[in-house]
Amino acid sequence: MLKKFRNFLFTLTLLPFLSFSANGEGWVSLSDRLNPETIPMPDTLSSRHSLSPTLAFWRGGLYASWTQPDAHGIQQIYIKKLNRNQKTWEAFGKGQNKDRFSPASTPFLASNEKSLFLAWTEKNGNQVSQLYVREWNGSEWISLGDSLNVDSGKEARNPVLAFSNDTPYIAWNELGEKEWSRLYIKRWEGKSWISEGPGFGLENQHTTMAPGFIFEGRKGHLVWPEADGTRVFQIYHAALEDGKWFFQKKSLNKDVQMQAFNPSMTLFNGALYLIFQEKNREGDFKLQLRHLAPEGWKNDPEEIIDRGAKVFNPTLASNRRGLMLAWEERDPQGHPKIVAQSIFPAGTTKVMAPINADADRVGLSPFLFSGDQEIYLAWKENNQDDLYQIHIKKYSP
Repeated sequence: MLKKFRNFLFTLTLLPFLSFSANGEGWVSLSDRLNPETIPMPDTLSSRHSLSPTLAFWRGGLYASWTQPDAHGIQQIYIKKLNRNQKTWEAFGKGQNKDRFSPASTPFLASNEKSLFLAWTEKNGNQVSQLYVREWNGSEWISLGDSLNVDSGKEARNPVLAFSNDTPYIAWNELGEKEWSRLYIKRWEGKSWISEGPGFGLENQHTTMAPGFIFEGRKGHLVWPEADGTRVFQIYHAALEDGKWFFQKKSLNKDVQMQAFNPSMTLFNGALYLIFQEKNREGDFKLQLRHLAPEGWKNDPEEIIDRGAKVFNPTLASNRRGLMLAWEERDPQGHPKIVAQSIFPAGTTKVMAPINADADRVGLSPFLFSGDQEIYLAWKENNQDDLYQIHIKKYSP
């Protein structure tokens, strides 16, 4: 884990090991080599907003999913695969909506060794978002059951897939009586989805928000923001071991009186790492990095390079060389840019900013992903017409 090489990086003077990279040095575009703005899409859609990018790696290929409105303004889910020459993208299946006349949102693409899976939410006839999952069978997408909602009359949001070996698990938020107050988990057992419990969170009346979910073999880790009556969101952790969930009731926040959101996890050198954003006493959101040691969660504040800016939506990934962080950062004019930081044991700690395809454009919704020991980053960025397009880059130091 990082602690093992911290003496190398930090007991000596930090500056010789620290570098700043302008214009996303080290990142190679996998989208603008085909089109100056975006992954190629149907001509009738090329100028419409593209949202919610996610990435997955399966059987030697990189896959991208996102949402985009069709000619009728209905949000559709699209998936494309990057060819092995990494020069062309091709459509992977047809439009993914259950009903092309119903708007879809928040796709999440993921894979195990066996299959590729897609989770998303889509409005039903009553305009209530339902959660669906499909699996690629080699020639087409097959639905895994119908709606996963615990209550079809309540909105579902923020799905995230994780795998215990070949078994798919899914976590999501579902509207409670007043708020996004419940967090649910189900697993696929071959013919149906099995609930992991009546609802996750420390208390039934608390409000939960978008979770993070990952497996280390058969051991699962769930993190999420939760707020009680004080309306202050704290980050919490639960672990799944031998079929039982164990909840840690102690907040992972640096300051339990300050808001925290958007947890993201990855595994590196046998340790679980977590990053999230937390507001400080000056009212600015800053990054918080933790790793899970045998004796509990440990803070890694010295690993984060604070550039003095407000940060949002952190995301975390790793490969055999080390960790990669990415986030949105507000420039002095308040415009969001995509920034990344590498923390590599055998190399330098480097901040790369901005990663944007165009440094003068707005970058939002970063999604870091590691596949086949490569690190990829997807995000949305506005073009000259102020329409959001999806961009993807690969880290090639």
